[in-house]
Amino acid sequence: MFRILLVIMLVTILGSAFVVQAKEVPFTPLENPVIYPAPIPNTLLKRAGFMGGDGGGVKAPAFLTGFTQEDRDRLIRLEVTMKEFKESVDKRFEQIDKRFEQVDKRFEQIEKRFDQIITFMWMIVGIFTAITASTIGFAIWDRRSMIRPFESRVKELEEGKIDKVISSLRALAETDTKVAEVLRRYNLL
Repeated sequence: MFRILLVIMLVTILGSAFVVQAKEVPFTPLENPVIYPAPIPNTLLKRAGFMGGDGGGVKAPAFLTGFTQEDRDRLIRLEVTMKEFKESVDKRFEQIDKRFEQVDKRFEQIEKRFDQIITFMWMIVGIFTAITASTIGFAIWDRRSMIRPFESRVKELEEGKIDKVISSLRALAETDTKVAEVLRRYNLL
């Protein structure tokens, strides 16, 4: 830990030795200039403890030693991993899209089923209305057909028999005072 702090202090103090210098490359719109770090003198690395004469020093960090083959391999592995991850994410999104399509189809089926149920309910309402109207119509027709014979009989009775009964009671009222009183009470005399 102390050695890393020492290196950071050296980098800040001797900033001019670690300045990144741009190599003179003609600029084209498709290419960027290549940037190379300034080499770090081995004496500074030895003093910081990163390079030992007996091989017992600590390995120098990548930002001090430059870009190595190991870094290149690591980047390639990272690139491959990211590519595989991207492909798996794409596959997952395709699966999610398929699932959404299935859900949409299911919603359409449910909507069709609701439409069928609503149509069926309207049919039931129509049938119930027709049955109710026919029952009421039958009741009215039955009442009229039942009342007509009764009315015709009542008319016959009124015209014939009732008139005869009233005339006979009037004749009886001439001889009987009680019958005459009853007929006067009901305005039949």
